[in-house]
Amino acid sequence: MNTYVFGKHSGAVEPGSLVGGEPGSRIRAAVRLDGADDVLYAIEAEDEDGLQNHLLTITTAGTTVITFPLTVCVDTECLALLKDISYLPMWLPPFDIYVFAALEGDGPLDVLVELEAPGVAAATDGHGRFVVELGGAERAPLERDMERLQAAANVRALNAGWASAKTLVRL
Repeated sequence: MNTYVFGKHSGAVEPGSLVGGEPGSRIRAAVRLDGADDVLYAIEAEDEDGLQNHLLTITTAGTTVITFPLTVCVDTECLALLKDISYLPMWLPPFDIYVFAALEGDGPLDVLVELEAPGVAAATDGHGRFVVELGGAERAPLERDMERLQAAANVRALNAGWASAKTLVRL
């Protein structure tokens, strides 16, 4: 199971230092977002117990979970909600700039196919919660895409954070 967790991290331990483990049971990626100690983790776990162990690792290291852990749904209906976007967040090829968004919405995110970012990744839990990652070389097109996401009729809430390639640590 792939899960995404947004949080606040203060203290000496860098979130990226927590990345590691064996495929299928690891913290696969971490990124410190611009702003007040915001972080995002991508976690792989074999089951709920494994996820809870990884959540304990990040909270013990100083991260406070501030948004939902989103466990990815990969059935056909969920993929249709994402307009068949093929990348999961934090699996995009390297870019200079990233923006990550946690959002809530209803129905398919048709707006995903209208975005101009060269890199678009998305995940959903199938129950109205989404994580979207955009990657590119310039900030302006990504800002326009975030405005499109925010303005989409079926998006109720959106929280986003920016990152550079230097702050993204992934396996």
